[in-house]
Amino acid sequence: MFRNETPQLNDEASLVERAKASILSDAQYSETDFAKSEKERVYKYEVIGGGKSVLYFGTDHISDPQDPLFEEIESEIRDYAPEMLMVEGMGAINSRKESIKPRIASLSYEEAKKQGESTLVLKLAVELDVDFESPEPDLSEEVAYVEKSGFSRADIFSYYIYRIVEQYQRENKDRNLEDFKKYVNPFLKELLNESAWSADEFAGYENAFFAELRLEDHEWYFNRVHPLPDEGGGWKYGTNAVSSCSGNFRDQYALERIAESLQKYNKVFVAFGSAHAVRLEPALRVLLENK
Repeated sequence: MFRNETPQLNDEASLVERAKASILSDAQYSETDFAKSEKERVYKYEVIGGGKSVLYFGTDHISDPQDPLFEEIESEIRDYAPEMLMVEGMGAINSRKESIKPRIASLSYEEAKKQGESTLVLKLAVELDVDFESPEPDLSEEVAYVEKSGFSRADIFSYYIYRIVEQYQRENKDRNLEDFKKYVNPFLKELLNESAWSADEFAGYENAFFAELRLEDHEWYFNRVHPLPDEGGGWKYGTNAVSSCSGNFRDQYALERIAESLQKYNKVFVAFGSAHAVRLEPALRVLLENK
């Protein structure tokens, strides 16, 4: 029995590694029709193989309860009847599923939608009694990976905080410094704790950030957090390169977690950003269509 099982495990691990090699790079993604489109908000597909399936719903990040994408996501989940629901950006839920279920259940659909598509999907998971997780690496793992890849701590700090500024700008038309500080402070504390940098070094980066804060200039931050290379194939800012490295690490991690879920479940629904959906599609086809 043992000798028969070992090659199967090796074969599965080898398949996951082959699938990882098929994840689109940022340069490859930038050449896709979806990346070139200015109108598309959703990229969804189902991949089937070996009695398993993954329905990937790639979407804009949304928080307006009136956005029709919420209704579309809910309809897809109910029709698909998944055994596992996966959401973006909420890695902390994985170790405390039981404790957060009552809080999620207590939210109205309106409240869940205001917190974004990931929270709505979690509410549906609790309501439908479906397993859920966020296939996100710990921030400490991600920061360590990016730093080992050769990026400066200043650029790493700037990328993660610029990303929060850009998110705040998208979610708030009326902006002021005090509201923003309340918005960003929890993440600053998390980044300090997870980065393992000294408090003095971190304070230097934080002070420099607030000294140059441009709360009304969304374009300035967007231009520095997107991962796409310029026409020459490089990145205009160091933060763009950090974004690319971080995104690649997250995509590989998500693929591993999806593969692990498929060992237990037959139907997995993934609700993530549309760019991740595009990048991971060829990898998921390698993973499932070779089972």
